[in-house]
Amino acid sequence: YLEFEKFFKPGLFLFVKAAVQEKYNQTGYELNIQQVKLLTELGNELTRSVTVVFDANAVSGYVIQDLERILGEHGPGRIPLKVLITDSENKLVVDATSKKIRLPFKRELFEELEILTGEKIRLN
Repeated sequence: YLEFEKFFKPGLFLFVKAAVQEKYNQTGYELNIQQVKLLTELGNELTRSVTVVFDANAVSGYVIQDLERILGEHGPGRIPLKVLITDSENKLVVDATSKKIRLPFKRELFEELEILTGEKIRLN
């Protein structure tokens, strides 16, 4: 418990890895906590990319400016950005991965991107 007590505070969302096993030379079971991490740390470690989906008809200079502003406000991170542009009329899809832009794992960033695109973002 002492090793992980800093995590056990109200309002924190945690990932807990534990094992249940029989007690040694006794009846019953015990829970052994092996690892505790903040969910935000885990999301940052496990997310390989973030895909933002745009409808081709909705892409304009204003949308691109808003996208640049949003990405600039949240600063650099380690997660690659993928952009998917769809044209449902012609049934075309363009998929691109940014070589320069890396995103942080932030709920606020993801919410702003969803508002901008009107689509759910994809965490891969």
